[in-house]
Amino acid sequence: MCGRACAAGQICSAGTCVLSCLSGQTACSGVCRDLQTVTLAFGACGSRECTAGDRSAAGACVVSCVAGQTNCSNVCRDLTTDSAHCGACGRACPTGQSCVASTCAVVCGPGFTSLLRRLP
Repeated sequence: MCGRACAAGQICSAGTCVLSCLSGQTACSGVCRDLQTVTLAFGACGSRECTAGDRSAAGACVVSCVAGQTNCSNVCRDLTTDSAHCGACGRACPTGQSCVASTCAVVCGPGFTSLLRRLP
Protein backbone atom coordinates (compact mmCIF):
# COMPACT_ATOMS: atom_id res chain seq x y z
CA MET A 1 0.00 0.00 0.00
CA CYS A 2 1.12 3.58 -0.55
CA GLY A 3 3.15 5.11 2.25
CA ARG A 4 3.86 1.79 3.94
CA ALA A 5 7.54 0.95 4.31
CA CYS A 6 8.93 -2.52 4.92
CA ALA A 7 10.98 -3.05 8.05
CA ALA A 8 14.77 -3.21 7.94
CA GLY A 9 15.91 -6.47 6.34
CA GLN A 10 12.71 -6.81 4.31
CA ILE A 11 11.78 -6.02 0.72
CA CYS A 12 8.45 -5.51 -0.96
CA SER A 13 7.51 -8.47 -3.15
CA ALA A 14 4.11 -8.63 -4.88
CA GLY A 15 2.70 -6.07 -2.43
CA THR A 16 3.92 -7.89 0.69
CA CYS A 17 6.94 -7.26 2.90
CA VAL A 18 9.14 -10.35 2.91
CA LEU A 19 12.51 -11.15 4.47
CA SER A 20 15.45 -10.22 2.28
CA CYS A 21 18.23 -12.81 2.55
CA LEU A 22 21.74 -12.68 1.15
CA SER A 23 22.66 -14.83 -1.83
CA GLY A 24 22.99 -18.48 -0.74
CA GLN A 25 20.58 -18.03 2.17
CA THR A 26 16.91 -19.02 2.50
CA ALA A 27 14.21 -17.40 4.63
CA CYS A 28 13.07 -19.94 7.25
CA SER A 29 10.37 -18.81 9.69
CA GLY A 30 11.54 -15.20 9.52
CA VAL A 31 15.27 -15.98 9.80
CA CYS A 32 17.82 -16.14 6.97
CA ARG A 33 19.72 -19.43 7.05
CA ASP A 34 22.44 -21.01 4.97
CA LEU A 35 21.03 -24.50 4.61
CA GLN A 36 24.44 -26.01 3.86
CA THR A 37 26.23 -24.81 7.01
CA VAL A 38 27.15 -25.98 10.43
CA THR A 39 23.80 -26.58 12.11
CA LEU A 40 21.08 -27.69 9.72
CA ALA A 41 20.60 -31.17 8.33
CA PHE A 42 18.88 -32.20 5.11
CA GLY A 43 19.22 -28.73 3.51
CA ALA A 44 15.63 -27.53 3.90
CA CYS A 45 13.64 -25.20 6.14
CA GLY A 46 12.23 -27.17 9.05
CA SER A 47 15.16 -29.59 9.02
CA ARG A 48 16.37 -30.91 12.31
CA GLU A 49 19.43 -29.35 13.89
CA CYS A 50 22.59 -31.44 13.98
CA THR A 51 23.33 -32.74 17.48
CA ALA A 52 26.41 -31.83 19.53
CA GLY A 53 29.52 -33.29 17.93
CA ASP A 54 27.89 -33.36 14.49
CA ARG A 55 28.44 -30.89 11.72
CA SER A 56 26.66 -30.34 8.45
CA ALA A 57 28.28 -31.45 5.21
CA ALA A 58 26.33 -30.51 2.10
CA GLY A 59 23.09 -30.46 4.06
CA ALA A 60 23.47 -33.69 6.04
CA CYS A 61 24.69 -34.20 9.60
CA VAL A 62 27.93 -36.11 9.94
CA VAL A 63 29.97 -36.98 13.01
CA SER A 64 32.90 -34.69 13.71
CA CYS A 65 35.63 -36.78 15.40
CA VAL A 66 38.34 -35.49 17.72
CA ALA A 67 42.00 -35.67 16.68
CA GLY A 68 43.26 -39.26 16.63
CA GLN A 69 39.87 -40.73 15.72
CA THR A 70 38.32 -41.52 12.34
CA ASN A 71 34.68 -41.38 11.25
CA CYS A 72 33.65 -44.97 10.40
CA SER A 73 30.00 -44.95 9.31
CA ASN A 74 29.26 -41.94 11.55
CA VAL A 75 30.90 -43.47 14.65
CA CYS A 76 34.29 -42.17 15.83
CA ARG A 77 36.89 -44.95 16.06
CA ASP A 78 40.52 -45.08 17.16
CA LEU A 79 42.06 -47.10 14.32
CA THR A 80 45.21 -47.70 16.37
CA THR A 81 43.43 -49.73 19.09
CA ASP A 82 39.93 -50.70 17.87
CA SER A 83 39.97 -54.44 17.04
CA ALA A 84 36.85 -54.04 14.86
CA HIS A 85 38.48 -51.22 12.86
CA CYS A 86 42.21 -51.88 13.02
CA GLY A 87 44.20 -49.58 10.74
CA ALA A 88 41.12 -48.93 8.56
CA CYS A 89 37.36 -48.70 8.94
CA GLY A 90 35.81 -52.18 8.86
CA ARG A 91 39.11 -54.10 9.09
CA ALA A 92 38.48 -56.50 12.00
CA CYS A 93 41.21 -58.48 13.73
CA PRO A 94 40.86 -62.28 13.70
CA THR A 95 39.60 -63.99 16.84
CA GLY A 96 42.28 -64.04 19.53
CA GLN A 97 44.08 -60.97 18.20
CA SER A 98 43.96 -57.34 19.31
CA CYS A 99 44.67 -54.10 17.52
CA VAL A 100 48.05 -52.71 18.56
CA ALA A 101 49.43 -49.64 16.74
CA SER A 102 46.96 -50.19 13.84
CA THR A 103 48.08 -53.82 13.36
CA CYS A 104 46.34 -57.02 14.43
CA ALA A 105 48.55 -58.98 16.80
CA VAL A 106 48.41 -61.78 19.34
CA VAL A 107 48.65 -60.20 22.76
CA CYS A 108 49.80 -62.50 25.57
CA GLY A 109 49.44 -61.96 29.29
CA PRO A 110 52.43 -61.08 31.49
CA GLY A 111 55.11 -63.76 31.44
CA PHE A 112 53.84 -65.43 28.24
CA THR A 113 55.20 -65.26 24.71
CA SER A 114 53.24 -66.07 21.61
CA LEU A 115 54.59 -68.91 19.48
CA LEU A 116 53.41 -66.90 16.48
CA ARG A 117 55.91 -64.15 17.16
CA ARG A 118 59.42 -64.27 15.84
CA LEU A 119 61.96 -64.71 18.53
CA PRO A 120 65.23 -62.73 18.32
